[in-house]
Amino acid sequence: MRLSLLTIAFLALGLGTALCVATIQLVDNLGTLRAVLWPAAMVADAFPPPCFDRGPGEPPFCEGTPVQIFAGLLGFGVSVLFYASIAYCFLWLSLRRSHADEPAA
Repeated sequence: MRLSLLTIAFLALGLGTALCVATIQLVDNLGTLRAVLWPAAMVADAFPPPCFDRGPGEPPFCEGTPVQIFAGLLGFGVSVLFYASIAYCFLWLSLRRSHADEPAA
């Protein structure tokens, strides 16, 4: 059975999405989450939230804005595309290798 490139692309997109969603759901450590979803962390860090000083001895109060929400969603999409492209390359190469081993008809 030969899979089309479009089928491989959708399969890779599903694998990339599953990896990102599973990472968000299963990982409790923020450092691990930032390591796996590094494109999302990189985009979110590009737009830091505004922080307000609450006085001496108190940590600053930082609140998010719609820009941070958009940056997080954009970063999640970039993460999905990054891992989907890796999955696509892996699937394409493995299927190409398996078809190279088949005898010609």
